[in-house]
Amino acid sequence: MVWAGVALNPELLHFQKKIESVLVREAGLEPEKGNYSPHITLARLKDTPEQRVGNFLEEYGLLETSEFIADRFTLFSSILTPKGARHSVEAEYLFEGQGQRSIDL
Repeated sequence: MVWAGVALNPELLHFQKKIESVLVREAGLEPEKGNYSPHITLARLKDTPEQRVGNFLEEYGLLETSEFIADRFTLFSSILTPKGARHSVEAEYLFEGQGQRSIDL
C-alpha cells in the first residue's frame, strides 16, 4: 500500500475519536487497536516489482501540499475483488457552517 501521511491536529484527532465512539456504540464494532495515524491511501499494490515502487517513491516521496480546509466528510465502503477495489459512497456529511447538513456525532 502507498499512502501519504496527514499532519496531526487537534480537530482531526477529535473528529476521529467521535467517529470511533459512534461506531463502537451504535454499530457494535471493536475500537481500533494501536494509535491513529491519519493518512490518505494512494494505491494498493499487488505483484508490483520493488524497483518500480522504489522509483515512484524516489520521485514523489517528499511531496507536500498546501494546507486546506475540508468542508465535508464522505464515508466510503470498499470491497476488494480480484480486479481491484470497488468503492462506493455510503454517506456524505457537510461540516457545520458549510451548508444544509452538518455532522452530529
